[in-house]
Amino acid sequence: MSPMAFIIFHRPWFSHPKILAQRSIQFSTKPITIRILNAPCVMMESVDSEGEFSTFARPVVSKRIVRASPKTSNNSVATLIDGKLVTDYGPVFKNRIPVGMYKMDLGASQPVYAITSWSYHLNGTRGPQLVTVYGSSSDRDPGWGLQDAQKFEPLGTIDLRTIRLSKYTAVSLVAAKGLALGDYRWIVWETAPVTKNGEHTAFQELSVL
Repeated sequence: MSPMAFIIFHRPWFSHPKILAQRSIQFSTKPITIRILNAPCVMMESVDSEGEFSTFARPVVSKRIVRASPKTSNNSVATLIDGKLVTDYGPVFKNRIPVGMYKMDLGASQPVYAITSWSYHLNGTRGPQLVTVYGSSSDRDPGWGLQDAQKFEPLGTIDLRTIRLSKYTAVSLVAAKGLALGDYRWIVWETAPVTKNGEHTAFQELSVL
């Protein structure tokens, strides 16, 4: 993960009891204990060709269903799960739309260990990703109201706008070793424009493990 990436984890990860390290630091006369817990992380890799990925496996074809809101342009939303990284816009949201959302149905609630998205740096502007990831364990389609805390749980926000990128970029929210991010049926990527002109990311693939 690049040290310049801006990442926020929304879940109360520090409630987990597994402690990786513990250190007491003396401030004045009162000792303070700092605990470093087993928390999730973000992995990122940016390469000039698909075959150069070393941290990430190549995306694979999926039979899961992906939808978008509002309607996207250019390629079909189905191309987000066709296992291909191409030099095109993908199913991109129109310029200056403040929020675009992709939603994947996993078919049933299940442990989720990693949530990954791939993008193409089209025209040298559309590779960065500005995404907040949400999970929902609802039995039925929970809709698009991400602020409904009864249906959706925010998992993390990733901002790669300050990162110097190559042709293809993959970024993944990964659970701590031996743990899951949670049990979900629905995963939503809430995206926002990444340029001053209001251009959205050229997403190529989405994956949930």
